Amino acid sequence: KMPSFLEKYFFEDKAQEQLPHLRLQDAPPSEKEKNGVSSLLNQISRLDVLLAQREAEGMARVKSSKAEVESTRENLKKDTVEAD
Repeated sequence: KMPSFLEKYFFEDKAQEQLPHLRLQDAPPSEKEKNGVSSLLNQISRLDVLLAQREAEGMARVKSSKAEVESTRENLKKDTVEAD
């Protein structure tokens, strides 16, 4: 199952809903606005990619930590049973 925070990168309707800069890209800007807006849109896109990477890394760390906690819990249970 895909985490919900990644859906915006794979589904166009979610992207339009959750990434407002995509709506701005589709709107026809005037020539004067074009340079400034496109620069901002590029920056937003780069930051959005960085955020997605950080979110994915964070989720992986959380998953790894949960597995480690569960492993430690099982080892402690075994040690407790052996001590009795």
